[in-house]
Amino acid sequence: MVAHSVSAPNENQGPLLNRVSVAVYSVSVVFIALRFLTRGWIVRKYGLDDLLVGVAVVLGAVQTATISLEVKYGLGKHVQEIDIPDYNLILKFKWVNMMVYYIANWSVKMSILALYHRIGVGHKGLPWMLQSKVVIMIAGVITAFTTAVFFAELLACQPISATWKVESKVRSCMDMSTFYTIQASINVAVDLLLLVFPMPLLRILNIDKRKKIALVLIFSIGIIPLVASVIRLVEIVVVSHMDAMAKLSEDPSWRWAWVPVWGQIEVDVGIVAASLPSLSPLLKKFWSGVSTQLYTTHPQHSTLIELQPPSTHSGRTLSTIENKIRPESVQSEGTELDEFVDLEAFPSTPSTPRFHLVNGRIEENVTQAAASGY
Repeated sequence: MVAHSVSAPNENQGPLLNRVSVAVYSVSVVFIALRFLTRGWIVRKYGLDDLLVGVAVVLGAVQTATISLEVKYGLGKHVQEIDIPDYNLILKFKWVNMMVYYIANWSVKMSILALYHRIGVGHKGLPWMLQSKVVIMIAGVITAFTTAVFFAELLACQPISATWKVESKVRSCMDMSTFYTIQASINVAVDLLLLVFPMPLLRILNIDKRKKIALVLIFSIGIIPLVASVIRLVEIVVVSHMDAMAKLSEDPSWRWAWVPVWGQIEVDVGIVAASLPSLSPLLKKFWSGVSTQLYTTHPQHSTLIELQPPSTHSGRTLSTIENKIRPESVQSEGTELDEFVDLEAFPSTPSTPRFHLVNGRIEENVTQAAASGY
């Protein structure tokens, strides 16, 4: 939503700003809760990526709070309707919001990179060695960039208090429109890099085609935060152009009202996108509960059972039997990859069990075996 330059009395974007801010943050909280539930209850371990995305969701709460405070003191209204003390408070909370945004955005990107690094655990070969080094290099570049923009925002005006005191007589501030445009442009480039980075590596994974397609779809969700970053950049460019045409920022509380909200949207949808791959075990568990068939066929009095969870018979499990029958070409590599994606988490339709019990003996379903070609 790009702010318009129309100056009409009693116009107020504030309530809508608040609703959007709270709504997108609430969605991110739901997904982070599902992520931690999955990692703690099903996977039973947490990683660095979980810690980093947890930091991001906490900072997201601060973003929501600062936007609410900005709206309270007049953000979304025309500047001529706001008293100077209230306008100073808007500027102060905007200053805090921007610095929190930089750290939260950094946390989301580091979480995604930590996940990419975890994918490579257990893999050998030159591509995976390079992947690990490139992940570390990208993390270093993003950290350096975030540090630079954080301190640039912190010290944008001298003295610092001039950042939020419009009546200050002695002040020297950088051109913030140009600064935000450069920051947002680089941020879009980084988001694009994070989106395409894992794709070449997925091609060399020794996994079956169906699981590979599922992985591509999961990581393609990264396009959502990229779109949010692009919209934020467009918002900044358009508003900056409007200010330049007017030779000065005549109505910043109205024109720039959506910039902090789009920053929050970028962080929150980034949290969602970073969490989705980790939800695969939860999806698999839910699907297993829906598709598990435990019933008795009356004519033969035989009970059909699913392979998951494995049931033991004569010292062996049904999963062991299945692995021996399954061709080696479609058996997955035993890596960290299996923790957040599994072929059975993406079934097209509930499948008929391969094995069933007849009078206490394990027998293969003849129809299913014939259909499978084994």
